Amino acid sequence: MKYKIVENKILEGVVAAVHDGDSIKVVFPSETVWVRLYGCDAPEVISNHVTANQPFGTNSGNALRTLVKGKKVQVETLFKDMYNRMICKVSLDGIDLTEYLVTNGLAWWLSEPKMKPETVSKLKGLHEAAKTGRKGFWGISGRKVRPSTWRKDHKRFGTAKVFEDLW
Repeated sequence: MKYKIVENKILEGVVAAVHDGDSIKVVFPSETVWVRLYGCDAPEVISNHVTANQPFGTNSGNALRTLVKGKKVQVETLFKDMYNRMICKVSLDGIDLTEYLVTNGLAWWLSEPKMKPETVSKLKGLHEAAKTGRKGFWGISGRKVRPSTWRKDHKRFGTAKVFEDLW
């Protein structure tokens, strides 16, 4: 995967929309930007690229939406991914959103470029604790499929309408 490093900034903005459990639209004073949360990968929902909702995808998005929509968040810019999305660390009142999602079984931890070993260790630990505690999607029956596998198996060819916000 190709990444483009961007100037590291810490900004404040208001969450205008939540697409799924790891993608939010943030309104900053100078612009509005879609942001993917650094370090996690949430179950998929229907989009331009995916043809079907992944089990627990809607639940994950709704949990994040309930937590952050309309609220001020702190955003640390890190890099852009191959789709030109900003990949950022995002927090709400001191709560790291990636850690929150992984802890509650709402997203898998995801290795990212230049991720510090202590961050990898922490996210892996939170992931395993959620799994052991059967939190979130770990508590539902059936085989668990990583979102990256779901995207490959349910890839959309052509275009489709994106559902920016499920609420």
